[in-house]
Amino acid sequence: MFSERTDPFLPGTNADAKPRALSLEITGRCNLKCRMCPLTEGTTSSGARAMGIPSEIWAGLVEELLPTLDLIAFTGFGEPMLHAAFGQMLQDADRHQTNIVFNTNGTIFPESLRNALLNLEYLSGINVSIDTSSAETYEDIRGGKVEKSLQTLNSINALLGDRTTVTASAVAMKSTIGTFPDLVSALAEIGISNLVIQNLHDQSREGLDEHLASAPHAAESLSRTREVAAEQRVQLHFEDEARLRMEIEEPDRASETYLAPAISKRCNIAWEMPHIDSLGGVYPCCRASAVATECMGSLAEQSFAEIWNGPKFRSFRSRMLGEKVPAICSQCTAVPVGRPHMATMGAELILEESVFGAAQIDIVARNIGSQPWTPIFHPRVGTRAPRDRASLARTANWISENRACGPTESFVAPGETAHFSFDLAESSVSGEWFALVIDGEVWLPGTVFNTAHHATPTSN
Repeated sequence: MFSERTDPFLPGTNADAKPRALSLEITGRCNLKCRMCPLTEGTTSSGARAMGIPSEIWAGLVEELLPTLDLIAFTGFGEPMLHAAFGQMLQDADRHQTNIVFNTNGTIFPESLRNALLNLEYLSGINVSIDTSSAETYEDIRGGKVEKSLQTLNSINALLGDRTTVTASAVAMKSTIGTFPDLVSALAEIGISNLVIQNLHDQSREGLDEHLASAPHAAESLSRTREVAAEQRVQLHFEDEARLRMEIEEPDRASETYLAPAISKRCNIAWEMPHIDSLGGVYPCCRASAVATECMGSLAEQSFAEIWNGPKFRSFRSRMLGEKVPAICSQCTAVPVGRPHMATMGAELILEESVFGAAQIDIVARNIGSQPWTPIFHPRVGTRAPRDRASLARTANWISENRACGPTESFVAPGETAHFSFDLAESSVSGEWFALVIDGEVWLPGTVFNTAHHATPTSN
């Protein structure tokens, strides 16, 4: 039962299962022309019909999916603030106690949306994609004015900074990495204390000449960025720090690991966070939507459950675990070569047996993978939203500022349960997000929880 698994035994495959997280694009329109974005190139599934998600499709998601979702991420390739009903959608998600994050380019910030944001209880994060503080570089790669994005960042932080995580993000590429130290200083000046450094995934042909291997002084720029961040007390959050170092120091190895087509890819997204485009198309990930391939079905014709548990999606997930992954996965440059972690690693939170106290948390989780948890191979409780942030709840008993604890038990065989117990500081904020992570391997899907509003159990 616990040998290497196939799709029928994985989360998201039985008749009652639904994902706990969703990536949703609500519009195919954008007011910028970012050179590294597939929307600019015209390859996305929704870009040819740049419209907002139909109201009846959103209403169906509200009724069918929001009641069981832990996280909804308003992302995709369009700019969500261009959708007139975005504020109402945020309120709908909040009403269902769904954790909300969204990404924006920050060049517009409607007054009506400001009022809506103030009334959200479950808004966990807002990220502004900015890439650089250099006006010249920003206009060159994004086609807009960086001053507008910085102004919006400042406004959002002033409005919500004491109640939600506000981050800026930058794609590390040849045109931008040399400007990162100045970007950190610019963010610190307006009170932004979190910068997410993302990897370039080559989702557009325009990005192919932007690899860090051809960036002069990339290593020095990154080192200086760290120094300035420490001085200015800005936390750096890397999407994939090991990949970033590899691209700078070992470009040939990076190309073999991430950029070359492969028969297997180390990816879990098809099980944990499907993507819906603004036309209602359901995709295994946003990468598939970026090149308009492997659409699993349309919400205009089927319910989400029919698509998620249907033969096409189940077949796709089975192929992910087979001898040869689907073509879109083989060509994907976002994840490394290797077997999907879902083939052998997994955990299931047993929240009805867990204890959420004001000063101590005791999480019960079952090992649903094929490998035992041992003193040298086991999950830990790590911080989320964003990943690896320094927790305000940490105490002297924690492993580190972003790792609370490991399992109490020294050996947990497949099918057995483990306890993860950790203290909370008295002065910590109410409600922080955590998940189980096997360091160096994978954040285990379906294990996200909040110390105040803990995740609602579902069949997956």
